[in-house]
Amino acid sequence: MRCMGALSKRCCLLFAAFGMSVWFMASNQNFFGTSESLCPTSNCVCPQSECVCPLCPEAKECVCPKSECPWCAEAKDNTSQTKLWVPTKEDPGGYRHMHDHAPAFSFVNSQDLLPKLKAVFGFVEGDQGGLDGMYAKELAMSVYSQAEDLKDNTVMTVLSVGSGDCSREVAMSRLIRSEHPRIRPHFTCCDPIDIAFEGANKTILALPPDERNGFAAVRSLAAPMRPWNAVHAHYSLHHFTDLKELFTHISLHLNSTHGKFVIADMITRNGHQRWPEQRLLGEMLWKLLPDSQRYDFILNKYIELFPNYDYTCNGTHPFNEGIHSQDILPLLVKMFSFQKFVAYGGVMFEYVGRRLAANFDTDNEKDKAFLEVAVALQNQAIAAGEIKPDQMIATLSLNAQLPMRVWKGLTPEFCVRRSEDPVDGDVQPMSSCV
Repeated sequence: MRCMGALSKRCCLLFAAFGMSVWFMASNQNFFGTSESLCPTSNCVCPQSECVCPLCPEAKECVCPKSECPWCAEAKDNTSQTKLWVPTKEDPGGYRHMHDHAPAFSFVNSQDLLPKLKAVFGFVEGDQGGLDGMYAKELAMSVYSQAEDLKDNTVMTVLSVGSGDCSREVAMSRLIRSEHPRIRPHFTCCDPIDIAFEGANKTILALPPDERNGFAAVRSLAAPMRPWNAVHAHYSLHHFTDLKELFTHISLHLNSTHGKFVIADMITRNGHQRWPEQRLLGEMLWKLLPDSQRYDFILNKYIELFPNYDYTCNGTHPFNEGIHSQDILPLLVKMFSFQKFVAYGGVMFEYVGRRLAANFDTDNEKDKAFLEVAVALQNQAIAAGEIKPDQMIATLSLNAQLPMRVWKGLTPEFCVRRSEDPVDGDVQPMSSCV
């Protein structure tokens, strides 16, 4: 793979065509709108000296009739929890939790991820449980693949790595029980973070007694463990500081013939930074956006440069955010066999993540067109080998004899970035760990 002194000719041509079409639409149809204020209120109310309302870039004072200005970073209690709440474009007077995805996130996933999940995993949109339902089916296959006729109350042992408060595991257990009444899943929810461990115990204790018996919460894998029918990790592997030790433990305890290791995670550069070639493509798209769509809803301000942060905070992040994300896929390729593998993203992570997604209105045809073409360009660059995907969803096992299903030739090996490819150090400093 070249480090994109330029994109491949095919990608450059596509980008050039997109740029010309944007120029044409902007010059002939007022593509990016007018410079008039979009603020729904005539005046503004923030206690800050400068208004940070993203819809009022020219305002110097705030006048919102609310006691808590939704555009202000200090609106809640002047605590670190403030940044968990960001304004919404859908309801300019209200808030949304930062972990609740903006519509642009779902729109891009419908364009990019959903077709791949349908083809590789047989995912059906609208199925019970959504993504959790798909996980549940994959986990259940660790038992169903062993016998055509299961006995009643067949126990299925599942280790959930980095499980948080265990609520996702409760949902998956209920789906498995509903779809496969002969299976009795038992989830061991493992998370070393105190608040997660405490949350898991609270979740388990709140369950009815007959359901509670199907769960346990642990802080670590140091204690003797039972053999696992399946292991599940949902966007948690990138928090672990010793992936090789974790994967070795899993390989020693996972059923060697039928066991399933079901994963969704980041597989990009450590700290979720962009690799140089990804950043180049991201910056090319960034130049097409007007200033009004460059608002960072976490920092609560307009930003000039395409964001490229080290989310490890130079290794000081309390939860080790993205600490070894670039090592996940290479280690999995060495230590496990893939049965199903979907890789996606590469540039759109920043555009539809917490920071920027609310800048795009999915009811606006022009915003939708930008997102659609950006996804197409990203996927063209991935197919050409110019950039690598930054996320994956996969089912793995220890049985190398099982066939593998992938999307259009995007094998795990193809999606690993070569260690000899250039790396730069041009990363924007984090003002705080968010």
